[in-house]
Amino acid sequence: MLGCQNRCQTYTGYYQSHNPNPNPPPLPQHHFPTPPANAYATAPASYLFTPQTYPVAPQYAIPMSSYAVPHYAVVPQYPVAYPTPPSYVRPPPVYVTRPPVYVTPPPTTTTTTTTTTIPPPRCFQNAQGFKCCSRLMDQFLDMKVVEMQRPEWQRCNLQRFATQLQMEAQSVFNHSMESIVSSGHMENLSMYRGDLYCKKRSPDGKVVVLYGSAVPYALDGSTRPMNETELRNANYPPKYDDIGIHDGHEDNIW
Repeated sequence: MLGCQNRCQTYTGYYQSHNPNPNPPPLPQHHFPTPPANAYATAPASYLFTPQTYPVAPQYAIPMSSYAVPHYAVVPQYPVAYPTPPSYVRPPPVYVTRPPVYVTPPPTTTTTTTTTTIPPPRCFQNAQGFKCCSRLMDQFLDMKVVEMQRPEWQRCNLQRFATQLQMEAQSVFNHSMESIVSSGHMENLSMYRGDLYCKKRSPDGKVVVLYGSAVPYALDGSTRPMNETELRNANYPPKYDDIGIHDGHEDNIW
């Protein structure tokens, strides 16, 4: 621009017509209000002159914090208040109290302890460990088993000795007797009258059992039971009314 100051056409204006039609049709006329002077900036007429200064844009002092949080002198009032959200009230827990359990105590049972006095044994075990119920009968058998060793008793004839022992015992105890003689160990079950029972062993190993018959019979050599008159005349002691049982156990002395 500086080299062609004298040769170039002078720039007369910013707006020039570049329409090739020299007679353009007239433009429609629009009526706009005329703006006041210097309201809008115009291009400079020539760059040789200082261009027209543009009006300075108004400056407003706005604090930076005003964009973030608006400040109101008076708290705005809204015609319709926002509905308050419903408050969810959590109901308290319901504690279920269990019914009491009543334990019925067992009935009190009063037990009366009756002290039973065991009666003294009716029998005993002799020196040989056999059951015997009469001291007199035990001594009687002690003598007879010694006499059994004499030659005149014919020790091999057990039946003869049993019969002889029976007769002598009936005359001593005034009661019908039963006698058993074995050559060795013997188990017996017997029912006897009163305390008339005893068992012994001879020096040569023979076993002798002597006891009163449970049903007394006549002592005249017959095998019949005694009648009422004979029983009264015999005048047996009250203990003869009891019937004892030997169950085969020598230690059962009751």
